[in-house]
Amino acid sequence: MTAYWRDLLGALEVAGVAHAPLDLPEKRRSLIRFARDGLAPGWYLVRITDHFLLLRSHGFGVTTLYDNRHTGVLVSAKTHGLRHVTHAARLLGGLPAAA
Repeated sequence: MTAYWRDLLGALEVAGVAHAPLDLPEKRRSLIRFARDGLAPGWYLVRITDHFLLLRSHGFGVTTLYDNRHTGVLVSAKTHGLRHVTHAARLLGGLPAAA
């Protein structure tokens, strides 16, 4: 199955999750650099090279990653950290509570 960034943003809209796209530099940064270079605390939906994931920034460069293989692990070279960030959106209200 192929998923596109616009489809994920559309799903956020349908679910009522407020979000704001982030302006990214023209030169793509690695996920590690993205997470450690002043990312404000909060939740983010991120597209990296060939993959989507959720990030939770705790501030001070500490960021945990959630995807289909990792739950709450620190961003590192072993956890997709060397892949490049292509799209990102901040989830303004955080994650919705499970129904």
